[in-house]
Amino acid sequence: MNPFKPTSFDNLIGKGLVINASEIVLPAGSTMIVDGQVTVEKIVVADQQPAASLLNRIMPRQYHKNTTLVTDGHVSAAADVNVSNMTVTGQLNAKVLICEGMLAIKSGAKVEATEIRYRSLTIEDGAIVHGKMTHLDHVSGEQV
Repeated sequence: MNPFKPTSFDNLIGKGLVINASEIVLPAGSTMIVDGQVTVEKIVVADQQPAASLLNRIMPRQYHKNTTLVTDGHVSAAADVNVSNMTVTGQLNAKVLICEGMLAIKSGAKVEATEIRYRSLTIEDGAIVHGKMTHLDHVSGEQV
């Protein structure tokens, strides 16, 4: 898997578009690309899908959280950003960034967070990352 090249996307916030919201809930199993500017309280993945939902029919439950956020623009979250996979090529500011899968930070990207929790991490030369970084298996000193 190349974390810097998403093959497709379900949601796009285009260049020049500015969104101010209290919460963005990404559909489970989707990919969102942000080329514009997003200011939000928190970004989360929709966990619960009704048993008879289309998602449950086309995607087994264990893959529901395979959600990817790609930030080419500027994302500012006052609270948490909690996604499965994330690629940052632009700027991301968050209180806590939680990435349960792959967190990829590309050259020229800028990430600022009080805490960055990750399972798998790739940082290219030239990226700027500020924040306490903790592997998810070692959060609070306990094995997950």
